[in-house]
Formats: sequence, C-alpha cells, structure tokens
Amino acid sequence: MEKSTVVRDVFRQYLESKRAFLTVAERCTIKGWPDYKAAILDSYRLQFLFNERESLRFECLIETDDFCTGSWASVSSISRRLDRHWTDREERELVRRVRHYKEVVDEIAALQKKLVAGAIHEPLEAARRDPEYGTALLAIQEELRTLDARLASAASQ
Repeated sequence: MEKSTVVRDVFRQYLESKRAFLTVAERCTIKGWPDYKAAILDSYRLQFLFNERESLRFECLIETDDFCTGSWASVSSISRRLDRHWTDREERELVRRVRHYKEVVDEIAALQKKLVAGAIHEPLEAARRDPEYGTALLAIQEELRTLDARLASAASQ
C-alpha cells in the first residue's frame, strides 16, 4: 500500500477513535451531574468541533505538496501539523473554499466565548474515576499505539 494511503487511513481511523472516546467521556461526565449538563454538553460539543476542524484541515492538507513531502512518523505529528503548524494562509484558504469549515470555526469561536474555565472541573474528575471512562481511555491509547506502528511500518518501506 502506498505511504500516503496508509497515512490517510491511519489518520481517519484516529479521528473515528477520538469521536468514539469523546462520546463515552461525555456520557461519563454527565452521569450524576444534571445541574452541569448544559455546560458539559457545550464543552464536549467544542471537542467534537475541534475534531471536525482537524478532519477538514487534514482533507485540505492531503491535497497539497506539503502532505506528500511531510514526515508523518506518528498520529501526534500529523495532529501537531494541523494544529500548531497550521498557517494563517492555509486557514484563510480553507475558510474561503469550504463553507462547512467556516461554520465549524465560527461555532468554535462562539462556544469558546460562552464557556467558563473550570466550570465542569468536578464532573470531569468524576468521569475519570468511572470504569467505563477508564476502559475507553485504555482502548484509545492502544488504538494510537497500533496506528503509530502502522505509520512507522509505512515509513520504513
């Protein structure tokens, strides 16, 4: 299989795994905290939007020469490129070309203004002690190791 195809498949699987984990984490965070439900839902909505933004950026990046020449040693190296090393020029181009991307970015900005830092600290701490959360966390960690191994294998070919 061609390296670029492996990178695409791996990153898409990573995004799916992250969505699955976030779904479980959201459910565990809401358990027993009905008074915080709106803030919890907003907080997780923001995480799902970040995931969607990452997906859209990735789809844009795979169309460029930068993707073909990039060093994709791990899922985190791809994520880092899409977050910390995403350029203003790339952002402007994606906003201009993809209406859905602009909608996602706008919703992220609106939610970030709305959320209060630390507002759901206690429910998050409770979620981390939930066995279902722990199982989901272990599953995504194992999935990341597997995906990183696939990238390493593709890089060595």
